[in-house]
Amino acid sequence: MGIKVHNSLISVVVPIYNVESYLEKCIDSIVNQTYDNLEIILVDDGSTDGSPEICDRYAYRDNRIKVIHKENGGLVSARKAGIQIAAGDYAAYVDGDDWIEADMYEVLMHKLDGADVIICGVERDYGSNIFFEINKVEEGVYEGEELEEKLYKKMIFTGDFFERGIQPHIYNGIFKTEILRYNQMQVSDQIRVGEDAACLYPALLDAQKIAVSSYCPYHYQMRENSIMGVNDKKELERYRVWYFYLKRRFLKIEKLNENLMYQLRNMMLYFLMLKEIEVLQEESDVLFPYGVIGKKNRIIVYGAGRFGCELVNYIHSRKDYDLVLWVDKNAKNNVRQIEEVNEVDFDCILVAVLIKDISNEIIDSLLQMGIPKEKIKSFDIKLVERKAKEVEKFLMFSDRLET
Repeated sequence: MGIKVHNSLISVVVPIYNVESYLEKCIDSIVNQTYDNLEIILVDDGSTDGSPEICDRYAYRDNRIKVIHKENGGLVSARKAGIQIAAGDYAAYVDGDDWIEADMYEVLMHKLDGADVIICGVERDYGSNIFFEINKVEEGVYEGEELEEKLYKKMIFTGDFFERGIQPHIYNGIFKTEILRYNQMQVSDQIRVGEDAACLYPALLDAQKIAVSSYCPYHYQMRENSIMGVNDKKELERYRVWYFYLKRRFLKIEKLNENLMYQLRNMMLYFLMLKEIEVLQEESDVLFPYGVIGKKNRIIVYGAGRFGCELVNYIHSRKDYDLVLWVDKNAKNNVRQIEEVNEVDFDCILVAVLIKDISNEIIDSLLQMGIPKEKIKSFDIKLVERKAKEVEKFLMFSDRLET
């Protein structure tokens, strides 16, 4: 029998680094939760702006708040500092530049049903554009054989077009504290990309019972200078560290390790497509992931998300293709309106979107505009599957990283 909901203290750990413009909204959203049995741990990770003073001010007002001021060590280090002192039966994370709905913890605790973990959805806020990320695992409570067959075997990759069963976020859930603490402390401070996934998926594998909710109370604020929004040319090294860490953890799960590695390789391919697509380009006549594209072809790229930006940068670097237009529904700066497709001569349109449903919608809209089907290029799935099987080759493994 699980702990009675309203006797359960939740420790909410908030890692903070130079987010003074967002921090008050974040802390207010936690302080004003309808579920008030909270311990709020604000971890100032060596901020150089006004964030430390904001933390101290809130701690003075509310005795549920504890503040840790530490030297800058990165997101993993900050989370470790907070979860180490967490006293709650359950624990959760909120990033310092995000915010949560006022009833998030009350709703999730009522849906917990004695589970070790409950995971919900996320609302991604890109200025005026809002997207909902709902887990592709059906809402409900999983335990025993159902947990293995219906959740673990598709939590990282469902087998369908880069789709994740459980989104790789650690902040949109509540965990039994001992599970979160153990798995967070295993994560190396050197992991600087995929920090959430490095903790989340092993933590889920340690749970005996998991609840999944379609509710989306967590608001993720997309900032231009967020770690996933820039590429400082050190990404490949970071991905190696991240991949090897999860590989070591997964290979210990004897019953599931083959399936987990299949999922991990596909997720690694997804990350490489977002930030290091050039390492996947082997054959001179193939533009991954679209297959053979004739040299000097006049190309239009449709999509201005992370993958679209990476693809456009790569095409510019190749110099053997002619990028005549870059379009998206949300046009700005160098990205033009879709209607401009009809104003230029081109050989093919590359649909640069990693979400299957959206990709299909784009293809349908282009066909309705009268674009010939043979000029519309989406992913070559067989090519993608082959690259996923070979993904360790593209990471250029070294003995040092495997130890």
